[in-house]
Amino acid sequence: MENQNVCLFIPKQNNFEPIHTVHFVLETSPQTMEKQKILSMYRMHLVVEGEGILHLRNGDIHLYSGDIFFGLPAVPFTLTPIKDFKYMYVSYLGTRANYLTDKFRINEKNCVFRGFGELTDFWRNALDMDSAVAELRSESVVLYTFSSIGTKYYPSGNKSKEQTAASEVKKYIDDTFTNPELSLHSIAEALSYNPKYLSSLFKSAFKLGISDYITTIRIQHACALMDQGVSGVKNIAFLCGFNDPLYFSKVFKTKMGVSPREHLNGLQKR
Repeated sequence: MENQNVCLFIPKQNNFEPIHTVHFVLETSPQTMEKQKILSMYRMHLVVEGEGILHLRNGDIHLYSGDIFFGLPAVPFTLTPIKDFKYMYVSYLGTRANYLTDKFRINEKNCVFRGFGELTDFWRNALDMDSAVAELRSESVVLYTFSSIGTKYYPSGNKSKEQTAASEVKKYIDDTFTNPELSLHSIAEALSYNPKYLSSLFKSAFKLGISDYITTIRIQHACALMDQGVSGVKNIAFLCGFNDPLYFSKVFKTKMGVSPREHLNGLQKR
């Protein structure tokens, strides 16, 4: 049989922003695992050994070797290790990170994906690579793992009309959340939807109300600004779409468990 060329046509991409990886870690310390985590960026984990329990606000999930689980910005979680629990993780951020989270419908109620033990060697080998190519290797781990999840959990790749509409709304929020006038009604008007229908559509797709999502992404952005060295609480509030710095501080403490100033002080002590 003659050899034949194989050509895979890639659908046009509307988003060319890269994923920026920040940490690539093999975690083995029970003391570190058991501390509550409130992240300022996304984190993809792969359980490489043993068993553990993931504690979320909406319940506990038993984790096994080969499971992938996601940590989300401003969503607290803790881990209880059992049976020699070890995991690896990559922290990452960027516009494409938001896009992939939306594409795979990852949220606090849908953050664990099972049966990826075959990726363990790939992750370990990537972590052992020379530091000169660490950025490329860690980015490749994130993207290849997403492609594996997509192949196993979303093989059709098709979205319903409602899912497409909900994704359109989410993208609009991602692009305009710094506008202090952003609201359910302004989004409905901009995208020509009935507000009541829009609210129901979004909550059905993402298990989160529009107002809650706007608040979450604003606090996520605030944490990212702080990580990048922005230190004025008033300036951070305005840059994240809050007209009132006092209200921003109240919302930040509700979401993160500490005030913006306390969070900044913690970053300076690292």
